[in-house]
Amino acid sequence: GGRERGVTVTVTHSETQTSSLTELQDCETQTDKVAIFDTEGSVADMQLVMENFGLAETFQKQVSLWSRPKKSDVLATWVGIDAKISAKSIKKQTNCNAGSLGSTLKMISALYQSKMERDKEADAQGKSRQGFPEFVRDSFLQNCGLQSMAKTKTVELIYFAQQESEKGEEVAHQRVFLLHRLMGLRVDNRDEIDNSVEGVSFFLSIVQELFPSWRYGTAFVKEFSAQSVQLPLEQVEFALDRVFVNHRYGGEVPEGLLTIIREASAAPEGGKSKKKVVTKTQRPKQMTSDDLATVDADFVLKACHDEFLRMEQDSINLLLAKYEEVDENGDGVLNFEEFSAFIAQIEPSYVTAEIAELYYECVGDDDVIDRDEILQILTERGLLFNLRMTAPR
Repeated sequence: GGRERGVTVTVTHSETQTSSLTELQDCETQTDKVAIFDTEGSVADMQLVMENFGLAETFQKQVSLWSRPKKSDVLATWVGIDAKISAKSIKKQTNCNAGSLGSTLKMISALYQSKMERDKEADAQGKSRQGFPEFVRDSFLQNCGLQSMAKTKTVELIYFAQQESEKGEEVAHQRVFLLHRLMGLRVDNRDEIDNSVEGVSFFLSIVQELFPSWRYGTAFVKEFSAQSVQLPLEQVEFALDRVFVNHRYGGEVPEGLLTIIREASAAPEGGKSKKKVVTKTQRPKQMTSDDLATVDADFVLKACHDEFLRMEQDSINLLLAKYEEVDENGDGVLNFEEFSAFIAQIEPSYVTAEIAELYYECVGDDDVIDRDEILQILTERGLLFNLRMTAPR
């Protein structure tokens, strides 16, 4: 069945996987057209059908969205609500109560502090880090003891985060808005969920560098749960240097990110930061609190997470470009030699047995390797950003 406005195109990739692209374009003339076709050939087949619908331009705009690795609605599924419904619907469906902003920020702080400690333990034991939605679920269960109570607490947190997010990212409290992202929830029926393990790890590494108190539990919760947190600009720049020095993220802080953070900085009293020109013969005096430029911590966290999403999409585009190089006819069928050449460019250290294991995970019974599937698997293995380390800049 169609929608009141727009077109639905359903693409069957294999016997077990189906994906849909809805609301492709607001157009009154296409409401009853639904295309269902097998993609044994390639994405080019989809493009042809889309062009027949007069949606060639829309097709090009949506390709990058299809390419983002899929993430499951873990928390929403666990508590039995639709991840796409509104806060009003959640309230009606569950009759839950929302906490205050202060209590929610304290809960967020405790979750982040506990997750950072858990990740530290996993790294020390050589284990994979747990996804954030799964961690939130298990954390509530551990703290409450009973599944029913844990679900109630989870719903209350989801409800508050959904309320904030529906205000829009310019109005919502940014720490709550970012939590909404990391928990894998959705707003306005958007299908993108930005809560990969890599994304959460990157975000929490920023938190760790900005707030060294995370190592001390109670002190971090008190500091991070304040409704407004101002940080010295110098401290922020130093923290970002420590995160972005990792070659996976380019080896240096992106200039655009630094620029917007510096522009957002202000003196503690809300005025403009004071820039002092110091000549070689002058000895700079000790900076006072009045001279020290500061920047809002929430602004920095949001800007950094947005930068991660940009880097993630760049990495996906690089991977897809390499994939298309070996898949010359676009049919998605790669023999093992072609697949090995593709993986060798991403992770040269992989031996034949490791490549074969990856191949078995990706390939279907029809020998087709679905692009979304391979992106998901590479993401789970922490290989998504590898090409960025060697790509020319």
